[in-house]
Amino acid sequence: EELTWDYFVGFTIEDVHHGVLGVVAGVDQTTLNTLFVVEKEGKELLIPACEEFITGINSDQQIIRVDLPEGMLTMNE
Repeated sequence: EELTWDYFVGFTIEDVHHGVLGVVAGVDQTTLNTLFVVEKEGKELLIPACEEFITGINSDQQIIRVDLPEGMLTMNE
């Protein structure tokens, strides 16, 4: 069975340095790079959905673990 990006809606995004970033509310595929649209406390973060940043996926617990480069989280502000 082939997975689509929409499979990850509802997964929690967790950064190795910053902890839980939020829950994937959607996936934006309208740009060159696919983005996870992550919601936390009424705010929206755009996280690149690329293998370079994803360090692990736990499908049972619905967690995507990422290691984002320094400064990426502040780019959304």
